[in-house]
Amino acid sequence: MSRIDTPWKPRAANSRSAAAAAPDWTGRVGVSYRAKAWLSVDNHDVLTQDSFTLMNAIAMWRSSSGTWRASAGVRNLTDEVYKTDAQEFSSVGNIQTAYYGDPRTWQFTLGYSF
Repeated sequence: MSRIDTPWKPRAANSRSAAAAAPDWTGRVGVSYRAKAWLSVDNHDVLTQDSFTLMNAIAMWRSSSGTWRASAGVRNLTDEVYKTDAQEFSSVGNIQTAYYGDPRTWQFTLGYSF
């Protein structure tokens, strides 16, 4: 990347998802890719995020009567460590701060309709 690249704008970003359904069941998987990007307006090397890929998946069940429902899913399946934002405070002791995305996260739901 050149030093004049626009911050927060990777040169490539893409996402794809697929879903499948069967009686009472639905499943979905998603993959997103983001190329290397600068995370501050000053384009300092330490405040960049290399390219990364995230994967998510969820399975959902609904009883044939529609009374019960349940789901289980995972976000960031591979537990990718990635930065979402960064700040440069060069006028205040040259402080450089980065913020990270969520680690692998599981979700479970159970519901009943009456």
